[in-house]
Amino acid sequence: ELCDRIPHRKDLRVVHVGCWPQDFREFLRARGRPFPSRALSQDLRLFLASTRAAEGSLGLRPGGLPLWATIGFRTEFDTHSSGRRAQPFLASWDRALEAESARIAEGAGRSLGAAVAFA
Repeated sequence: ELCDRIPHRKDLRVVHVGCWPQDFREFLRARGRPFPSRALSQDLRLFLASTRAAEGSLGLRPGGLPLWATIGFRTEFDTHSSGRRAQPFLASWDRALEAESARIAEGAGRSLGAAVAFA
């Protein structure tokens, strides 16, 4: 849901979504399996063995359950903008991540935002 909600927010200026859960959902559905998975460890191992879509975006515990995960969004923002112009944009992302963190199941951990700029 996060990967569907965030791109629709105009203030976040998303132009590309790198969201392995969407790929995982399609992987399961193509095999006639339910999403969310009822056999997460097994399904994640099969998914990771079949694609590079989540490479570097998902770490598993020894038992096969997720330990950490990342999701990437590319945005349209001028990397040469002043701090005054960038601050409201980054504040919008902070608010969006706080709202999404509030939706995450207890015990799953808090989402952390990180920005990387490419000139």
